Amino acid sequence: MTSTHVCWTEVLSVVIWIINAILVLLLFSLPAFMIHEDGERLMAASFRMYHETFHEERDLTVLSQMTFFTFQIHATKLTLSASNYFDMNRSIILSLFSAILTYFLILWEFDIKNKGRADGGSLLVNNETTFF
Repeated sequence: MTSTHVCWTEVLSVVIWIINAILVLLLFSLPAFMIHEDGERLMAASFRMYHETFHEERDLTVLSQMTFFTFQIHATKLTLSASNYFDMNRSIILSLFSAILTYFLILWEFDIKNKGRADGGSLLVNNETTFF
């Protein structure tokens, strides 16, 4: 049985990095989600107002202004985007967290393999044991 030595500074730095990544993602994504949802509510409310105005007998000026307002809101979505590459909505946060977790696990796996080789570990290749 071998005792493992835990480097607490590495553990602390990884924990700080994970907390920082989560806070930064939440800091930028939560306001974007709220803006996106408010834009969707505004678009739904403008269509309701348009249909209510359209079915009532109103002046043509009011009807044309409501038509312009409704189509303007529909044409320009109220969202935050990254140079029109993708829109920030609730589905993007799951993708970001899964990508960060995947990269972290890959780096962790490489670190475990490197520690095993540094500690005099062996590698089994073609049923032959090679010691480092």
